[in-house]
Amino acid sequence: MSQGNVSAAALLVLGFSVHEASALTIPIPYFDDFNGIGSTQLNMAPSGWTTVFGSVDSIASGNIYNITCYLGSQGCVDLDGSTSQSGYFITSGTFNLAAGQTYQLSAQISGNQRGAVANDLIFGFANTFNVPLAAQTVLGIVSSSPFTLYSVLFTPTTAVTVEAFFYDILGNNNQGPILDDVSVTDTTVPLPAAVWLMLSGLAALGAVARRRIGAASRASDLQAPGLKFAGDGLRLAPRARLH
Repeated sequence: MSQGNVSAAALLVLGFSVHEASALTIPIPYFDDFNGIGSTQLNMAPSGWTTVFGSVDSIASGNIYNITCYLGSQGCVDLDGSTSQSGYFITSGTFNLAAGQTYQLSAQISGNQRGAVANDLIFGFANTFNVPLAAQTVLGIVSSSPFTLYSVLFTPTTAVTVEAFFYDILGNNNQGPILDDVSVTDTTVPLPAAVWLMLSGLAALGAVARRRIGAASRASDLQAPGLKFAGDGLRLAPRARLH
């Protein structure tokens, strides 16, 4: 997403309201399949999430509107609630991101499944003032679009506290994209154990080689004039007689 689009989205979001961030810190890796939704609740965010300005619907798969959640799982979220204004859907808690680490926000998203017009979606990481720090816009998600995995990456240059957000842009027809299986992961890959093992092996070989070189050097010194090896140990070599 271009910086211009992110800035425009930031202005749009700031037009909602500034909310006080929760003190709850969410551990990473994070995953929510919304299966805690027991029955469909209109205009209500599921546990662990909240909305600013508009609303979303918590959907029990197949319970109402014939909406089917990802792989037929128990729960999912309609990102345009039943108040004729979609909600800015955010995690209730925050993630603490470290500088230089790369984080990925991913989710399964389908069309509205109800024959409504195509939806546009923006999602990503935002600070606690609702300003997007890294975001992606997905345009033209048609009603029949199957669940598709969408992701956005973010590498902060300084440590930062963020929320994950999803927003059906200008959604006002009560029929938004369907959201499921949200995850946040740290994609910074540590050095594999096999590499560490190989490096340890090389270090051990280096140590053995140094010991051998040292032993050979000492043996060479012991072979200096005036010294010789005998079967029972080291002896002084006999001096030449003077005539």
